[in-house]
This record gives sequence, C-alpha cells and structure tokens, in this order.
Amino acid sequence: MLPTIRLSSGEMITVECTSGRNLAVERSPDRKAALLTCRRQSQPEPTATAQPTATPTDQPPHGEHAEIDMHWHAPGIAHGDRPAHEHGDAPPQWLLDAGIRPTFNHVGGTPNENHAFYKHTAFKGWAGQFNGQDWYGVFHLDFNPAGHVSRFHSYQLWVRDATGAISAISGWLDFGVDNETGPQLVPQCGGDDSVRPIMNPPSVGCPIQFESWYARAGGSGDWAPDFGFNINPNFYAGGDPLNPATWTNTGYVRNLERRIEFAWYLGGSGIRPAPRGEFWATQWGDIVNGPTDPVCGTQRTYGERSYTVACIRQFIAPSLQPMTFPGNSAGGTFPGNGVVLPN
Repeated sequence: MLPTIRLSSGEMITVECTSGRNLAVERSPDRKAALLTCRRQSQPEPTATAQPTATPTDQPPHGEHAEIDMHWHAPGIAHGDRPAHEHGDAPPQWLLDAGIRPTFNHVGGTPNENHAFYKHTAFKGWAGQFNGQDWYGVFHLDFNPAGHVSRFHSYQLWVRDATGAISAISGWLDFGVDNETGPQLVPQCGGDDSVRPIMNPPSVGCPIQFESWYARAGGSGDWAPDFGFNINPNFYAGGDPLNPATWTNTGYVRNLERRIEFAWYLGGSGIRPAPRGEFWATQWGDIVNGPTDPVCGTQRTYGERSYTVACIRQFIAPSLQPMTFPGNSAGGTFPGNGVVLPN
C-alpha cells in the first residue's frame, strides 16, 4: 500500500489506474478519508440485454468526456459547459463487485425534459441501508427553476438483501397530477403544502425552510417505492428556467445538505404488492408484456408534452424485504469543496 496522501482545504487530486483497471473508492463513514484501489473487473459490465441502452437525443460524448459525463466523479470538478459540481455518494463496492456500474445515460432517463447543461449536474448518488438491506440510488434532482418546470425526473435503485441478491428498478418519478404538463408546484407560503405529489420551493419574502419534493406514491403501477426529498434551498421559485441570471439565490449555497426517505411496501401488511423476479414496465411503472409489447415506442401525452414510451427491464428478488417507517430515511451534508451553483 502506498503512503497516505493528506490534502488541505480546497486541494484536489486526480487518480488514474493504468493497464485498463477500474478505480474502486471506499469512503470512511465520516467522509473524511477514502481508500482508492485499482482492481480488475471481477465480472463483465452489464450488457444491453440486461439493461437496454436509451437512444440519446443529442450526440453522446466520446472517450474521456463520455467517462466524466456519464458516470459518478469526485466533487468540485468542472467539465464541458458544466460548472464545478458533485454527484453525491459514489457507487458502493458491493454494486461494483456485482459488475454493475451506474451510468447517467440509461433507458429510464428523461430526454428533452431538462436542459442538458443543468441536467448533468443534478444527478445525485445516494447510498444507505434500510431494514438491514443495502441500497444505492441515482436520482435526478435539479432543485432550481429549471427543475421546477419538469414534471418527471428519472431514478435508478439497486437493493442488496440479506441473501446477497440485488434487485434493480428504474423509471421516472412523477411530481404532477392528472393531465398537467408540469409538476404540482406549491411555493412556500403560497398554498396547501400537504398535497401530494408536490414540489415546494421557497418564495421571496417567506421564511426559509427546506425545499421538499414528494413524488407520486408507488408510481403508475402502484408497485414502486414512495420517494421524498428535502434539501437546503438554493433558489427561490420563479425566473426563466433556461436563464440562471434570472434566478434569485436564497443565500443557502450549493445544494449539499440533503435528506431522502422512501417506503417500499412490497405487499407487506397487504400494502402495494410488487411483482417478483424479472418483469417489464414503462418509465411510469405500468407493467407491460416485455420489451416488444405494442405500447413500447408509442407516444404518451401529458398536457402540452409528448413522450416516447420506454419499456424497461425490472428485477425484484423474491428475497427482498419491505423497507418502511421507521428507519427508512437518511440525510447529511455531502462533500462540496469547490462546488458552485447550480449544482
């Protein structure tokens, strides 16, 4: 093992593995140290048949740009037209050891739903343990005026249960109601914040509170988890979604203090049973008869926007147990040296 490298505040270091090996990152619980290991791949990367690849709407990046654009990277790095930002928790070792390397470009993504510049910086990784089961998620959370006009935000979730089996689901979180184009936006001090789903950003002149997002419970298929998020607010509601110069900063900077809660009932106590084993569903959670179901590739319209229906492979292990209250929330402040808004 090489000697320990100690960095002062604001310092950064880039580590690269030679001979085509992968860089594995294991962080200490207090996030003050990390062990970097260059290792061989224990298993091959997932193939397109295991997790279909989305057809991008823009020309995908190549080489080094593809690596940093499509995967988790250390905080405080600016690349392309994106300012210095962070992506939360790195994928845990148990996920990498299973041959799974999460990517931001996946079939459950939300093409054309968010401006590309802000879309990338909003992908946040989250690792935790609920009910004795390890989980890792990648959630698209742009807590700013650009995100406040987008009804759908993508998610990916992996859970390793006590048997070692890994369940994997993905799709879109729905923050809107009925046939509305956008989310159910209820600015603070401006309405009933008990409604669900909801985006609840701060308003100018209103006392600052955490911004909360709660998605449609269970998804359209009523089998997925109920997701909720709280963050220290960065921007007030309002402004041109595509022009950050018109956004008003609250004074709380960088979207680093975040909390997540999700309840996945899985039929426990008779609540929201879920299919087990492999099955297929649309990005909204409607179960279909495989990747060639007639609905796949058709158009679905919400208000003034139309979306191509994606049919996504899901897998829920028979051994996976429910994750419900209490003990189904996690939060903290993520490392953010050098990170700027929008993050």
